[in-house]
Amino acid sequence: RGGPTRTGATGEISASAQGLSPSVPVSGATVWEGGGVTLFPNYTYTATFGVGAPNSVNTSQSQLHSGWYGFRCDGLAVELNATGHTIQKLDTRAPHPTLGASSSATVTLVSTGPTCVGTRLTATFTYYPETESVVFAHAFPDGVARTNASTRGTLGRGTTVASDASATDQTSATAHARGGVRASGSSAHTGTTTCTLQNNVDFHGPNNDIRFIANVTDPGVCCAACVSEPRCVAFSLMGSADAGKSWAKRCYLKSNTQGRGASPTHVSGTIPGRGPSPWGHPVLPASQASAFPLFGPVAEGTQFLTWNGDQFFPAQWGPASTASVSGGAPYVLFDGSVPHGDGVVLSTYDEHFTAGCDLSQHGVGCGVTVAVPSIAKGYSCASVVTRGGGGVTNLTMAWGAALQKAHNTSRAMTTTDVVTTKLGYWTDNQAYYDWYHWFPNVSREGKPQNVLLAIDAELTSKNLTAHYYQLDAYWYKLEIKPACCVVDWTAVSDQFPQGLEWLSNKLGKSMMLYTDTFCNDTIYRRSDGGNWTFMDADPVHISWFDGYVANVAPEESYSFYTALMQRGKQQGMGAFEIDFLNYNFALFPRFREEPGAHAQWLKGMDDAAADIGVSIQYCMTLPQQMLNSVTLQTVTSSRVSGDGGRPYFHGGPGQLLAAALGVRPFKDNAWTTGVFPKGLADIVGSVLTMGPVGLADALNTTNATVAATACARDGTLLHPSRPATPIDATFLPGGLEKGSVMVAHFGPTDSTGTPPWYVVVATGATTSVARSDLWPAPPTQTDYMWFRKDWNGGACIDGAPASQCLTPMATVPVTAESSAVELYYIAPVLPGGWVVLGEPGKVVPVSFARVANISTTTDAVTVWVKGAPNEEVAFLFARTTESPLGDKAHAVGNVASRSLTLPPSGVGQITFSDY
Repeated sequence: RGGPTRTGATGEISASAQGLSPSVPVSGATVWEGGGVTLFPNYTYTATFGVGAPNSVNTSQSQLHSGWYGFRCDGLAVELNATGHTIQKLDTRAPHPTLGASSSATVTLVSTGPTCVGTRLTATFTYYPETESVVFAHAFPDGVARTNASTRGTLGRGTTVASDASATDQTSATAHARGGVRASGSSAHTGTTTCTLQNNVDFHGPNNDIRFIANVTDPGVCCAACVSEPRCVAFSLMGSADAGKSWAKRCYLKSNTQGRGASPTHVSGTIPGRGPSPWGHPVLPASQASAFPLFGPVAEGTQFLTWNGDQFFPAQWGPASTASVSGGAPYVLFDGSVPHGDGVVLSTYDEHFTAGCDLSQHGVGCGVTVAVPSIAKGYSCASVVTRGGGGVTNLTMAWGAALQKAHNTSRAMTTTDVVTTKLGYWTDNQAYYDWYHWFPNVSREGKPQNVLLAIDAELTSKNLTAHYYQLDAYWYKLEIKPACCVVDWTAVSDQFPQGLEWLSNKLGKSMMLYTDTFCNDTIYRRSDGGNWTFMDADPVHISWFDGYVANVAPEESYSFYTALMQRGKQQGMGAFEIDFLNYNFALFPRFREEPGAHAQWLKGMDDAAADIGVSIQYCMTLPQQMLNSVTLQTVTSSRVSGDGGRPYFHGGPGQLLAAALGVRPFKDNAWTTGVFPKGLADIVGSVLTMGPVGLADALNTTNATVAATACARDGTLLHPSRPATPIDATFLPGGLEKGSVMVAHFGPTDSTGTPPWYVVVATGATTSVARSDLWPAPPTQTDYMWFRKDWNGGACIDGAPASQCLTPMATVPVTAESSAVELYYIAPVLPGGWVVLGEPGKVVPVSFARVANISTTTDAVTVWVKGAPNEEVAFLFARTTESPLGDKAHAVGNVASRSLTLPPSGVGQITFSDY
């Protein structure tokens, strides 16, 4: 029962029993046979797995054990085969079991070798129905002093990597890992890090830009920036041929070297050592120096999807067998040969800022980042793997649910936050009143205070209610040059003569107050008369900041943000927006190099917001910050697209990541006027994110009809039950060739026993949407009818023949022009043959925020609705033939409208029983 013991030439491996949950079926099967382990001199590995009756895991129930897990440390590796089978590939097409109960098991490897002293590796297996999640913990009880940098690539400040002398047409540039290079000509010599240069070359690979640095002429500056950026493996410096172009003198940091091509006067560089390991295990380029687990090599036909990049976590996808991606979070690996195939998701579990994951054709793995100069005693990091079926969306949502469950995440504030539940008005970039860009003549159309009062009066006159007003980077005292940063987070008197507290009280509305980075001479800095310790940013020239910014020390984050938010609360703040989160991480060495530092900074902010009672919106967010949000409680929304978020679908893949983690996506402000991508497309895109809807029109121009499609009369947003996300075909080879097709589901607050409704939103695409493209999967015994939304009424109006409005669903033929947004609704046939089409004037016609419950009998269907007192609410209904034998139902009779005026309680019911 203790398992076999194998003795190698220089070490011993043994297996011992572990107790498991009694809910696991009894089988007596031995999970681990002890084979498949490679030993190295002076290393001892001890492996422990769950074995034996009565509490055991049946191997026939779990295919997860049939992969192999690797461990790499300073050039040595161990391959552990968890079942004794010889499986060398992570094959996403392997049969996937259905598990009925949850349980856990543990495997521990302890290294006592001279290089990885005291390293302990632990994998905890947790089983859920249809999916499996495994947490791999990597602990360093005695720490690791990283001294042999040449075997791992660049680890950070003061380490050296040799150049590749065999490459052609090369020179060298040497840089300090924190920047500040002084160099001339084609070579710089600081004796720290050497980058290999290639003249007249650029790397044009898709989605490989991490970020750019402006006004750079010295390749050594690029080298330094690339070394200090964990995800960077190469860079391209724009040369004299680009003079006069917007990208002239920019240094682009690259996550891979794909798309190498000739570009006159450009200089590109790579960092030696950031590449495949010599024994063909997964690549550990920019983010790892040692790793556990490692999976690979990748099977042919496997596709990948990940989120990385500099900001707004843009997605990247394609064939995994030819990929080279660093710093993604998470990685979804899936069978690309069939729709909705099996796959796995891999990400960091904790320590998201000093641990990372990489993917190459050799495999995928996670480990401590190269930016960490040494590993302290007691340090531990972990990664999580989720395996299952059902395609990309199902895998990603299952992974996110497992991560939230493991961290006991609470997203309760998303249901009460004024920003995520009520209509607002925004004044950020791409809004009409983008007052920051009006400097120095901010008040050219009136002082912001007076303009906002006039807008509120206009909205009220149009039966619209904005519950909060977002104020951007103009309302406080800031510096524009040499950096855009906060000097004093207090309202500027010439824009708000009577102060924000007065304005908030006058409006009867709260404020969403914006901040970004703080100036290095901010009044809050202890050395400048303030009360807190601030850290200076790296002296790297990045367009917005120009290197003159600072950030509060992480150990003082809670104290600082408590004081700041208390001041904000006094000024009418109901929500807090933190922008430039990417630079708030990347510019500060402590955050990149010190485990826990950036997480402590974010938690201090979160704890302060919780104490003050305000929500936080993230902007320019890194995917690692999104993953870390599962440990926080006040982060309710995050931007998923660039400024303006137009067209609406650009943030679609980001909406999938946010949805999986329970954060509401935000596409940015919305104009009700104008042509595509503004107007109706802006509102539709905003509503279907399930996030904030922020109007942004000029005074006296808001289109009330378009704005009202988003909300009830009192400003309550009528959201779907989950953010719209791209259909899986988006990520498949030969799937969705162009345009965007996304799906969301919706339904009543009490959805017990009620099947979901769905909406398909499309632009620039022609395709068919099947039941299998819907998530969550519709009940197999429920018939569905679909209809295309026509805002002018079309076939689905009161009194129209139902057969001309509703079509039984086999597939939905989607056709959408590139300059239009099309909506297709898919409604369940409820018991009795009833079909609730919902509110015809809303983007989401059966929202949980409007419909409390739906009940049916053979004679009638009743909808319990909620809204503002005296609000007029109308619903469309139809009836179908019943199909007790499984034949498709067919619409009969006419579409009918029923309405009511809500009583003072704001709750009423609409019943439909005849034509």
